[in-house]
Amino acid sequence: HYVPHVITQYFADGQSWTLPDYEVYLAGDRYSAEERFAAFCRLDLDTTRERMLLAMIRDNNKYMARHLDEMSRKIPLSTRIHLTGGGLSDAFIRCKKEWMGEYDYVLRENSSLMGAAELAHYHVSGEKSWLANSDRG
Repeated sequence: HYVPHVITQYFADGQSWTLPDYEVYLAGDRYSAEERFAAFCRLDLDTTRERMLLAMIRDNNKYMARHLDEMSRKIPLSTRIHLTGGGLSDAFIRCKKEWMGEYDYVLRENSSLMGAAELAHYHVSGEKSWLANSDRG
């Protein structure tokens, strides 16, 4: 419960921590022909691992926000985002709302699998959603 605790403490302290900058790359980049690296900037002797962790969470969410913004200029996007994974918590959702945007975040088990199944159904049948009457949104 270390990560949710760090996130909760950061927001409880009024976001007053000075965070380093994190250059996102550890998630990968399939489109760059150049070798890329993740990097931290603005580190000093007071930079703790908690601040580095928060910088990674913040800047990864901002990175995703830029992609969502770019995609929303090309196609209409839903305001609901399904989240999945064992480490999800209210603290992570708070980070997403703060740094990724005001979406309707829904915790959902097997979200990736359900999305893949829905895409397969659409491809085979042409029907927009096989879960139309569910709570998936």
